[in-house]
Amino acid sequence: MPRIFYLLTVYALLVLHNTSLSSSLDVSDSDLLAKAEIYLYSYPDSAIFYLESYFQSSKENPQLARAYALMGKAFDIQSKYDSALYYYNLGVSLTSVSNLPEFYAQNLKGQGDVLLALGRMSSAQEKFTIALSCFDSLGLEDMAAGVYASMGFLFQRSNDLKKAKECYDQALSRRNTTDYSLLISLATWYGRMNMPDSALFIYERVLNDPGLMSNPVLLARVYNNGAIIHDQLGNHDKVIQYSQKAIANNRQLGNLSSLGVVYQNLTQYHFLRGDYERSRVCLDSGYYYAKKVGDLNVFIKLLGIDVEFEKLNNDYRRAEAMMEYYDYLKDSLHNLRQESLVHELNIQYETASNKQKIAELELEQKNVALSLARANNQRNIFISGFVLLIGVAGFLYYRYDTKKKTSDILAVKNNQISVSLAERETLLKEIHHRVKNNLQVISSLLNLQAETLEDDAAISAVRQGQNRVKSMALIHQRLYSTDDVRGVDIQDYLESLCAELFNAFGVNRDSIEFVVETHGLKMDIDTVIPMGLIINELVTNCIKYAFPNDRGGQIQIQVYQEGEVLRAKVSDNGVGISEVDLSKLNSFGWKMVHILAMKVKGTISVKNQNGTVVELVMKRFKLVS
Repeated sequence: MPRIFYLLTVYALLVLHNTSLSSSLDVSDSDLLAKAEIYLYSYPDSAIFYLESYFQSSKENPQLARAYALMGKAFDIQSKYDSALYYYNLGVSLTSVSNLPEFYAQNLKGQGDVLLALGRMSSAQEKFTIALSCFDSLGLEDMAAGVYASMGFLFQRSNDLKKAKECYDQALSRRNTTDYSLLISLATWYGRMNMPDSALFIYERVLNDPGLMSNPVLLARVYNNGAIIHDQLGNHDKVIQYSQKAIANNRQLGNLSSLGVVYQNLTQYHFLRGDYERSRVCLDSGYYYAKKVGDLNVFIKLLGIDVEFEKLNNDYRRAEAMMEYYDYLKDSLHNLRQESLVHELNIQYETASNKQKIAELELEQKNVALSLARANNQRNIFISGFVLLIGVAGFLYYRYDTKKKTSDILAVKNNQISVSLAERETLLKEIHHRVKNNLQVISSLLNLQAETLEDDAAISAVRQGQNRVKSMALIHQRLYSTDDVRGVDIQDYLESLCAELFNAFGVNRDSIEFVVETHGLKMDIDTVIPMGLIINELVTNCIKYAFPNDRGGQIQIQVYQEGEVLRAKVSDNGVGISEVDLSKLNSFGWKMVHILAMKVKGTISVKNQNGTVVELVMKRFKLVS
């Protein structure tokens, strides 16, 4: 019975809503614009409906440019930037500095906001500068404050945080009333400045205003950005609560692009906390929205996390295939951004050239009669409109062609992945016989690559990768060089690993020695691989940082079982180093150590006792008798 009552209530509300929309066709043009403004920030789809009705009934009047600005804003709220830019361009084409300057500046400011969202910073700044000049000349302080807020966000995205703060201060000084959109932008600035408490204070102040509950645009921004701040502060319950509310508000707005970003943040959040089940659910949702709107940037970030899932599942072949796909898409995104930058520079050059030609024509027109000047002006207006139309058509075609190429690339890669999965069962039968040789080939290739590099940091990164590959190759070498392939003799394996690392780094064995004590333990491959990679990283750190200035010493490795846990300890009698310094010196390697420790349900501890002692305690392991 309650379910039937609920369905009847929903049906009645829908009928009333449709009736109210239909009645809009009988109201005046000014009423249509007023209704569009009412629904703009809560139900942009309804605002679009009223504006389309207005366009059907209105041909040419001073309010048409205002309607185009509202339509552009509605699509901007939904992150439909192509449509938003189209209507803002129409609004600019109907106005000028001398003809309806207020609406001219509003549409220019809208163009700047869309160009900023698309990453075209220079073009956006040019639009903002012209709009600001118009609003200042008209004495519209509130409008000028809005432009300063957008410029602040532009400088913030460009990492010029000092200029960003100056613009935000200008915007605050010009506002006669509280501007929550500006406050939210200021809160993001505090977040960038690593001042989460100040950012959170602003978000809570905004949420305490009851009138804001009817504005899902601002609520979506507050909850999305607030979730990030609570994550920094370790307020885990708040992260989930804010993210869910951000999802609800973005769904109401129909903003699929922002939904993809929220799910991307949640995917990474749950993954880093080890909640892989929830992370996988959010990953699938993020993929859906990224594909829906063609957001390649979000798709790439989600794919990077998906690769880590496959590594955790020990499906290294699939992880490698997905990593190749990830690298390919990153290169494609870089190329698209480079093409966009070149396109923007060409537009700037053409704009400057056109301005110079117009200035020359204006200088010549001073000596022409008023009748000829009027005719020339009409001709110039016609040419400008034609050029604008061609530019819009060219831009729309460019966007269509780019999306089509991206879709084709995704289709080809998806097909390749499907074929690879179909072959998986067959390849698994041969993988154990080939993995050792493959790892040796990879190691050789990394060695060749290192010899062609000149940058020391790049060479070091490649050498470290080569050492990690060698550490896994040694495991398979031990498996296939003995009769018992069930497990690996840890003593023999670790001694060979240390010898390889000493040779790779050119360590003088007379000044630095290593001692391995494993008490005759043998382990299966699922335990040896993560433990071997961790010990590889720890011994590498000892070699690189424990004995500076040709200092001598000893590196000791101990592996032993203690009750229900297995302990692996790497110690040195060098200069000593803290866990914080270790993470700074080798950020990637230290992160990898912690991820691998999670695989064996292990914990890492670092102590300074006449050097550095790093201990790995594993709860998930398998010994071979």
